[in-house]
Amino acid sequence: MSARLQINFQLGDIPLASVYHHTGGEFVRDIEATMNQFIDALKDLPDNRWGDASYLAAKYVVWAAWGGQDADSRLDFLGVGVTTPELGEQMTDATVVIDCRQAFGTYRIVRAIDVEIAREVYRV
Repeated sequence: MSARLQINFQLGDIPLASVYHHTGGEFVRDIEATMNQFIDALKDLPDNRWGDASYLAAKYVVWAAWGGQDADSRLDFLGVGVTTPELGEQMTDATVVIDCRQAFGTYRIVRAIDVEIAREVYRV
């Protein structure tokens, strides 16, 4: 079973949107792979909305929910949803923070139950 991942989309220290993703990866390296795949999907968009926490969170939900599905099954998904930062901390195994004021591709893993880790990752 994969870990339960919480992603907080923030402006500085203020979380504006939070997403729960059940398939966020079992270990920290899997979480990084998930986040890097999302960032890769944003790279070539004409307007990736990196600086807008609510739009970026919505893009993550769509990306995670639609992963490879055909048009008829796009609403038939589980494993990703919108939550609050406080509730997400109680339900999840790891927390990632995307500060929308930082450079494109930057995120921090601030909590993971399988290891003691707090680190910033920069990927473009």
